[in-house]
Amino acid sequence: MATRRARAIVVVACVAWAFASGVTRADALWGRRGGGANAASAGAADDRRVCFVAATVPWTFGAYQAQALGLSKAFADNGYETFWMPRVPGVRLPPGEYADWRRARERFAGDVRAPTKAEQKAMEHLTFLGVPDVHAPYARINELSMTMKQVNEASSTHRLDAFVLLMDIGQMYFDGYDFAVPVVLWMPYHHEEADASVAVVRTYSGVAALSDTTGRAIATEQPLTRTIPHFIDRASLNALADSFETKLKIADDVKNRRKVIRRAVFDSKKYDRMFSRSIDEVDDDTFLVLMQGGNYENSDRKGWVASINAFAEFQRANPKLKTHLWIHTVDSAMTQNDLNHKSKPPVAVLRTGISLRAALQRAQIPSNMYTLDENLHDKVFTSALKRHADVCLHTSKSEGFGMVVLECQALGTPVVTTNYTAMRDYTKYGLAVEIGAREWIQGAYFAAPSVPGGAAALTAIATGAASLPLVEDVYKWIDEELSLSAVFTKFESLLGEAKIAHAKRTPWSQVDTYKTRPLFTVTTDEYPRLATWDTPWTLYHHPGVEVDYDTIQRMLIQATSSGDYYVIAVAQTRREGVLLPFDPQDGVHNINPYHVAIVRTWMLRQFQEANSYIWSSVYQIMQTCGDHKFFLPLPEGLANIKPNLDPEIASRDEL
Repeated sequence: MATRRARAIVVVACVAWAFASGVTRADALWGRRGGGANAASAGAADDRRVCFVAATVPWTFGAYQAQALGLSKAFADNGYETFWMPRVPGVRLPPGEYADWRRARERFAGDVRAPTKAEQKAMEHLTFLGVPDVHAPYARINELSMTMKQVNEASSTHRLDAFVLLMDIGQMYFDGYDFAVPVVLWMPYHHEEADASVAVVRTYSGVAALSDTTGRAIATEQPLTRTIPHFIDRASLNALADSFETKLKIADDVKNRRKVIRRAVFDSKKYDRMFSRSIDEVDDDTFLVLMQGGNYENSDRKGWVASINAFAEFQRANPKLKTHLWIHTVDSAMTQNDLNHKSKPPVAVLRTGISLRAALQRAQIPSNMYTLDENLHDKVFTSALKRHADVCLHTSKSEGFGMVVLECQALGTPVVTTNYTAMRDYTKYGLAVEIGAREWIQGAYFAAPSVPGGAAALTAIATGAASLPLVEDVYKWIDEELSLSAVFTKFESLLGEAKIAHAKRTPWSQVDTYKTRPLFTVTTDEYPRLATWDTPWTLYHHPGVEVDYDTIQRMLIQATSSGDYYVIAVAQTRREGVLLPFDPQDGVHNINPYHVAIVRTWMLRQFQEANSYIWSSVYQIMQTCGDHKFFLPLPEGLANIKPNLDPEIASRDEL
């Protein structure tokens, strides 16, 4: 799962600038048409065509793909026509419609493996779509993300009625005011408060928050927010773990059956990727601590270092206890292996993430008491790992959902987590450790996991001192609240609400004046407060300049009503009838600070994380564009320096 800090803009290299260059669709509520998977396709085509967007293709490794595929199947089984649009390089399809995976695979830029027979069957319901060829303000959008215009063009071309997006919030670029059809974001989010990135969530028709904590944070920006978790198929997970044991062909009456199974699962000689050494065998009397997850973030969001040190402290506090730490992880390169026939990347390709080898050795855990399992296992084996561990240790700094945490509990294994974000919401069978502090990372707070707290929680579970609920009650909760059928029911209901909300949106038109419905928020502060307002644009002007707000609004609406997109607009200012130069040539500014700058509010909010000074933010916003066509020069006469301007006000610009 891609877990980078979500950002709505990527800053690219500077570009040269020249000033002189220059129906909302409302459908009826979803109606159940019955008939399950065999519902008449002609009927389904009327208003039940839903496109799902995850990162890559549905048969490859990754929780996003698995969740979106499962949800799309539930929609198909309930009479919907379902579509899949891959968005990342290598599998992003050219514009068009592809009837099945075979036709889609023929057009992939990369050499993607063919799906297995089971994978083929699991996606028979899908039609594949290419990403429309829409010119974006800068190149990386077309490489990694999607734009609002691409979504809108796809909805028109393929007669789509709704989109369900399972992706980080920063993967959508808003090159317009509104989506053409209802679009719901199934939103992974890693903070307990709204950060800069959520300024765009109000643009969606609705948000499916993966946890209650996320829902509370997002609801401040998007009223139509509902908690809809990822689904957990407990029966399937246990069937997978059972199948591993069945393959061992161990008779039920064999003495020490658990020891035999555990030695087969936790085979350090087979799976360890550390240096050669003697490693303890894992027997039925070993307290096995499992850590499992992806290691591809340099910020260590998964809390690997804290968890490793919590185990080290736990082991030193309980020297007579036979214990073992098993770390199963995949790194940034391994996550792509399933796309490229499991071939290894060149050695020049550097992994991201932290050095687990260094962390293990520096924690001074006896080298015979841990295993580093950096292998890409199938779901059968990973389910066996979770079932036969004594505890799953997962003290992350933050989680959007925490699939490992839920799967461990579904397999009957208690967890030790951090009492923060989704981990707080979904730790039912185990202990959520209070955080040690909060870390400021990339403009938002993460938890600093408590090492002593993690060690104490491991001790409580190992000694039986932890007060845990009946595991049967946890199973019941998972089956009722996190089943695929429950998730589908909630999602269909949210789509119905999203259609109503979408129909109520009013497009911008010439009847909207600055006084009746302002298109922009005005600030005259060189160091403005965080742009949390809900207008699409923000207008800055020097306090000593008089500005014709009404005419600027009318011109902005006129310029953008036909679908043209602009990142920034500038109105040049006059002093006593003389137009001030665009470039002040003061060695500081690239735009005269007496001119009027109008920028996209969501962009301004992003750049305020690094730039308090308004003109620094404006400069950074200009850098995001690779073409002058996204810059709108407004005509003269809209801004004038006030007569007899107070010298103190005139020199207010500090830089």
